[in-house]
Amino acid sequence: MTSSDANESTLPPPPPPPSSAQVYEVHINGGLTPASRGLVARIGVVAVVVALLGAGLVAVQGFGSSGGSESPERAVEQLLVAVGNEDFLGAAELVEPAERRTLVDPAIEVVGELKRLRVLADDFDLGAVRGVDYEFVDMTYAAEPLGPGVARVRVDGTASATGNVDELRLGELVLENVPAEELQAMQDEAAVASTEAIDDIGIVTVERGGRWYVSMWYSIAELARREAGKPAPAFGDGPTPAGGETPEETIETLAAAAADLDLGSVIAMLDPEEMAALYDYSTLFLDDADAAAAEFRAETPDFVATVDRLDLRSEINGDRAEVWIDGVAVSASGGGEGMTMDTADDCILFTYDEWNPDGECLLDRETAANEQNEWGIEFDMADFPSPSVRMRRVDGRWYLSPTDSLVQPMVELLRALDADRLQRWIDDPDLMLEESPELLQSTPALAGMAVLGIGAVYLLGTSLEQSFDEGLTVSPADDLGWQEWEQEWEEAP
Repeated sequence: MTSSDANESTLPPPPPPPSSAQVYEVHINGGLTPASRGLVARIGVVAVVVALLGAGLVAVQGFGSSGGSESPERAVEQLLVAVGNEDFLGAAELVEPAERRTLVDPAIEVVGELKRLRVLADDFDLGAVRGVDYEFVDMTYAAEPLGPGVARVRVDGTASATGNVDELRLGELVLENVPAEELQAMQDEAAVASTEAIDDIGIVTVERGGRWYVSMWYSIAELARREAGKPAPAFGDGPTPAGGETPEETIETLAAAAADLDLGSVIAMLDPEEMAALYDYSTLFLDDADAAAAEFRAETPDFVATVDRLDLRSEINGDRAEVWIDGVAVSASGGGEGMTMDTADDCILFTYDEWNPDGECLLDRETAANEQNEWGIEFDMADFPSPSVRMRRVDGRWYLSPTDSLVQPMVELLRALDADRLQRWIDDPDLMLEESPELLQSTPALAGMAVLGIGAVYLLGTSLEQSFDEGLTVSPADDLGWQEWEQEWEEAP
């Protein structure tokens, strides 16, 4: 008998959605006891919330209108029941649809890739995860309306977890390379039940199409609001979504708004469904951001920042698109100082005030190759693909999708890996450094990020070197702890 069946007789009829004058409370006597199978999980209170909200990362594609629940507290309760039964696919049905959409497809693919890489066993099943045993006892749920279609559910009770590493469906790559004594140590620790009191954990739910869903982003935003002591936001009064006629226009408008210190216009270029929580909760900080920008402009009346050039290209697939940033030039001046940055012809140009006034190339094709060779890596950074971002069309307008832009490069990296390569890296860690350039070249978005990161590190190092040359005061290495860090690195196994 499932935990839901065991408590069905004690639950009151589902209440209607909350109004501004109602607070609902559901008591479950006896607790939710899932079927026993075990997993390594030392749950603390925060881990419980992460387990609940993170369940959306392991959903299945194509959920229909059957998702969600009839009330806020039932949505959270059913999510806990599914987690207690180790049914993460069932738990995902309770996750807000836009969040599920932005995290579902890559998460499902990640699990498949981990199976292919032999990190997980072929029979690993998200609908019945073996080696996991959660219990939630004497749970209570009380919904507090925050605004139209938004309610915070207070959760109280007791959570416990035990595990069995032997039952956890780990793949051959893990089992063959983790020493038996370490696996046994993990098993010994997991077998000891961990019990934690859940005291006023707040999980926010949102109403979509007459059904209630758990929202990770709204829960995080509400927690931050309460920690800051701010009043509830004016839900629905955030920036009006604007988007662009084309994917490129959206990026150009967003970049111009950022240069103009206009945070509200930046938000208006983000996917309004994916970033709904940001739109709603931005009313708590946009006025302060605008005031800070106005104060800065008053102190520096001649300040000007512009995006002088954006070399963009896109590939559209239905309502999704990827935009590559092949080149960029920006400049800013004010208060008697100025800076420029330009990428063109395989060269990064950077000037700041009196530093490099002639605009000498700081990082070109030859320099990049030489610098990387000094680090023991054989590749030409200039050959790397351009960085890219992901876009989505909503109601005929194009918006930036922050989640896709961050998650997809990680998925691309997994696609480019194979189990034999991972095994080689385990046997000889130095190979990972040597083979990384080749791997990054096959993952365009991630490679572009790597290029930006390496370029930033190089520019920072060049700037510091210039500072030393000009006799500026810089803290000695001993004060920064560099020598101690270097010694620890050299002594590390």
